[in-house]
Amino acid sequence: MSTDQMALVIQVRASSLSSSIHHPRHNSMHPPWNLSLQTSKGQGTLMHSKKLSINSVLLREKAECLESNDRKKSLEQVKKEGQEALLKKSSDPVGTMKIIDSIQELGIGHHFEEEINALLGKICHWDASQDLFATSLQFRLLRHNGWTTFPENFNKFLDKSGNFKESLSRDIGGMLSLYEASFLGAEGEGVLQQAMDFSRGHLHQSIPHMAPELGRQVSRALRLPRHLQMERLEAKNYMDQYSRTTTKIPALLELAKLDYDMLQSLYKRELGEITRWWKELGLIESLGFARDRPSECFLWTVGIFPEPRYSNCRIELTKTVCILLVMDDIFDTYGSFDDLVLFVKAIKSYLNT
Repeated sequence: MSTDQMALVIQVRASSLSSSIHHPRHNSMHPPWNLSLQTSKGQGTLMHSKKLSINSVLLREKAECLESNDRKKSLEQVKKEGQEALLKKSSDPVGTMKIIDSIQELGIGHHFEEEINALLGKICHWDASQDLFATSLQFRLLRHNGWTTFPENFNKFLDKSGNFKESLSRDIGGMLSLYEASFLGAEGEGVLQQAMDFSRGHLHQSIPHMAPELGRQVSRALRLPRHLQMERLEAKNYMDQYSRTTTKIPALLELAKLDYDMLQSLYKRELGEITRWWKELGLIESLGFARDRPSECFLWTVGIFPEPRYSNCRIELTKTVCILLVMDDIFDTYGSFDDLVLFVKAIKSYLNT
């Protein structure tokens, strides 16, 4: 592909991005049904085939619509039950924080944003005293949700030498909470780096002596702390773990399952739209050396913003990343120096117009 052709592709892609930003999408999430008709003898047979195909599509659309409406009604019902459970614990700071933590780990935090922020506004003024678990959970929830919190809260757990007290290692729940909180530390917050090293070392040593369920939970956290996990994958894994806890709230678990299924359906439609766009663009056929990874790019965007309200963002960002990967391959494996100079000039010329 010449540099002029590639510049034209970039211009067309940019135009589509601009169009999607300034103009609402109309039925873009509904794939065009393939009304494939078999050629047969006689006009009557062909018309009958058309009628059957159209009826089949209409029935399928109606069934999907009814199923979607039923799911939404069920979701709203269990959501109200979840709100009631959250409000019941509002007078118990530790209980409230545990429920908020479970809600967010189940991937349903976007259903309770107002309630969670209101409760965190109260929790930020609460003194967790000498409770390592509560202090760590309070710090992690507040910082994760954008509230101001200070690492100096952990100084009360240091000894005279400035190290974490060895006696804390006997509190496995507190150590795990401290370990997870330490990954939200910022540059210059040395006490959180200390917390990470201290908790990680002691948790590793304690695994052989833990109950099987707790041991699996700690081992998984040590392999990949929660802050670094992909939210939707973590939600799927946590549902199974949460279902086995004695303190589970059935309404939250049911909401998590409904929400997960609805989001999976949305993701499938989004990926279908991206796949069709990518095939129609035809870059892989024109450039045999380029990477063909629309699904991988889409999964990356799901990791960044998984909530349903970011549907258009996921689609457009995936398309952009797919194009950028092709451009990267042109630079790394295909283009000569002279061609790349012209290519860069073409891009700069477009950006300056």
